[in-house]
Amino acid sequence: MTVGVLPKFDPFISGVRHAYKYHDTLMANCSSEWSSPAAKLMWYINNKTAPQHSLQPQVNEITRNVEGFPLFASNLQLRLHLDDQRFISKSEMLELRCGADIMGLASARRESRVRTTVLALKDAGTNQRFTENGSCISGRPASLAAWLLGLVQLMRWHRSQS
Repeated sequence: MTVGVLPKFDPFISGVRHAYKYHDTLMANCSSEWSSPAAKLMWYINNKTAPQHSLQPQVNEITRNVEGFPLFASNLQLRLHLDDQRFISKSEMLELRCGADIMGLASARRESRVRTTVLALKDAGTNQRFTENGSCISGRPASLAAWLLGLVQLMRWHRSQS
């Protein structure tokens, strides 16, 4: 008889920025909490299995609970060099998903997802678009922000003189 310990929470994704540029390297880490046996982690990019060459070998830490039963925490890193030619002229949203399988049981499968944007080479220095959890925020160059900050300071100064 095999006894398993299932993780209580979905895997945790860390290291993902809001936006990347053409030729950047996206590095993301997926961590599962303690389980037994160790979770088998998988990365997916836009619902496709991540290329094997972009994955670092899975690392499993081991500890023992108070009864001496072994528990494992798993980590899998994704390193993706964003050099696809399509990023030269077109910005694209990437959905990264990490799945954790325990003993191959569908009912024990857990997953997390995060979104990021790869800015087209032609857009990388001007207008930027950041995406998090499906909502977009458009950004302007720093000169506009500096101009607005100056305007706010001028209005404050004007009020203090009145």
